[in-house]
Amino acid sequence: SEDCEGIASELKSLAGIKIAIFGREVKNPEIENKDNSKKDNYQRKWKFSLRSQVGTDVNALAATFGGGGHINASGCSLYG
Repeated sequence: SEDCEGIASELKSLAGIKIAIFGREVKNPEIENKDNSKKDNYQRKWKFSLRSQVGTDVNALAATFGGGGHINASGCSLYG
């Protein structure tokens, strides 16, 4: 949800932190059963926000998982 969007940025602001990665499970309507239970774990969708200090490229990391963005702020989604 939107409530989680700033967490990676806040973590990055802590002293000594160069990269912050925040992941959360997001609703994946393709896998919901009629009883609202989830199917197999491999179909669960996860959204990751990657943030970094100047000089650390998190876009390259996100790109390896099919994501993207900017050098210091990127994201990706994974299933599992």
